[in-house]
Amino acid sequence: LIPSLDCQNLLKYFLLPLVSDSRVKVSVGTSSRSFTISLAESSADKLQSRPSEVFSGVQEVTGAIHRYLSTCTSEVSQPVRSKLGSVMWADLCDCIINKCLAQAVPTQAEQMKSYESVVQATEQFEDSMASQNFVPSGEERLLSKYVGNVNVHFASKKCADLLVRARSLMLSGLHDTVLVSPPTTTGIMTPSDSTSSVSSSTMSFDSKRSEAEISLAAGVLYMPKCRISTFIQDVVQLARDTLQEATTSAVESAIQLFFSVRNVFELYPIVVPTYYLQQVNDVPLFAAILHNNSFYLAHQLLTLGHQFRAQLPPKSALHDSAAFVDLVPSIRRVGEECLIAQLRNQHTDLLTSLEGAHQFTMATDTSRRADISRALRQVVHQLKQLANVWRGVLPNDVFLRSIALLMDTVVNSIVSSIVSLEDISATEATTLHTLLSVLRTELPPLLSTSADLDSTGADETQPAAGDKSAMDDVPVSEEDFSKLVTRWQKFTYLLLLLDAKLQTFVDLWQQGKGVLSTLYSSAEVRRLIRALFQNTERRSQALSTIRDAGT
Repeated sequence: LIPSLDCQNLLKYFLLPLVSDSRVKVSVGTSSRSFTISLAESSADKLQSRPSEVFSGVQEVTGAIHRYLSTCTSEVSQPVRSKLGSVMWADLCDCIINKCLAQAVPTQAEQMKSYESVVQATEQFEDSMASQNFVPSGEERLLSKYVGNVNVHFASKKCADLLVRARSLMLSGLHDTVLVSPPTTTGIMTPSDSTSSVSSSTMSFDSKRSEAEISLAAGVLYMPKCRISTFIQDVVQLARDTLQEATTSAVESAIQLFFSVRNVFELYPIVVPTYYLQQVNDVPLFAAILHNNSFYLAHQLLTLGHQFRAQLPPKSALHDSAAFVDLVPSIRRVGEECLIAQLRNQHTDLLTSLEGAHQFTMATDTSRRADISRALRQVVHQLKQLANVWRGVLPNDVFLRSIALLMDTVVNSIVSSIVSLEDISATEATTLHTLLSVLRTELPPLLSTSADLDSTGADETQPAAGDKSAMDDVPVSEEDFSKLVTRWQKFTYLLLLLDAKLQTFVDLWQQGKGVLSTLYSSAEVRRLIRALFQNTERRSQALSTIRDAGT
């Protein structure tokens, strides 16, 4: 009998190398009473082993053993065959499946027909091995079972490949961007297209109403114009292609493909924020792009399942329940948290810059005045740089609210500092008015939106550096500016009060019914009066009139 150790050596040193390495070739030599098996490694590059070549090599080895045992009596040969099968067959099958058959499973649906030759070759190989008694009696046909489930293996391989490709795309970089925009038309039927017999006046009224309703309905699910990374479009397209493939697949495969697409989108909030963490913290542009990427992806997921649901196999549960809407909150949260974190950084930097103004005290001192002027210029420069970076990248409404929020932080800090001063001489008041007037001149133009994003049009690739739109930016109105920067009016009235007479305070307060009472509390106005004016009877009379309404 051939000892078990020899069977293991035959498997380890001959059969497994034949299966796992395409460069290994076998040769068999025979004589009247013995045979030799030798392996040689060719100098060719290592390639994926083809099933037909693997089966041929294995059969050369087992055939030599079979022919040798055929010369022996059945009492000798049969136990040896059984021993070889029981020791080697399971491990050999595992190796053939993992190193050969699994690699041969197609990755594209159109390749499935060519896999039929692999199925036939596998079945013939297993039949041949069984006829030589190398397959243990009663043993399941493992190889035939594997290739018989090719649809499942195809879907599994496709899913694994999908995740690898999606992750690779997600890590390909934020900097390469494309402009996305809503479509320019909504496909509205004009009155001339109608075949209705109603009067022209009625038709005109109804068509106008219909156009407005259709425009509103279509606009609800429009993604606002902004710039996104090209990779996020590629990820969405990869998901669409996979779902389209699922519509023509068997039920089991369709289910696997659908849930693999879900896995791709579940991967996004795990991989992307972690990989780009340092970049989005340090570079405001990348924070804006990642915000847009997240909202674009979430926007696509709102309707992606609905678009393919009806086309999925009717016998699967997906036909009625395919959806990705439950993933939208977590993906949106990635964008929100990214932009909010960057706004916090900018908020901190702006307040740090304002610390150089020394709470706006001693403004008449030459060095202190230079410090205040430097701090204000630094704030303006930071806001201007940030606005230039984010304008044309973020959607216009997000851009306006973000920059306005930071402006509001600046003016609120300035107003709070000056209102808290205990004494402001006339010279200091004039100096502060002059210095702060720079903000009134410089800040409003920053809240201008990109004309490129205000216009409609097809997707455009990112322009070359320095390439500006022919259209100028669109400034917001004074009314809208005051609505966006909620404390702006309070700031402008502070400039007025710094250069105003005592009676102006009283007139603007109007016994708690004037415009000043809507911006400042009575305590703040009284504190300003005490800081700006000397203690006189007129000041006392003015202070007595500055009270909250109803007191």
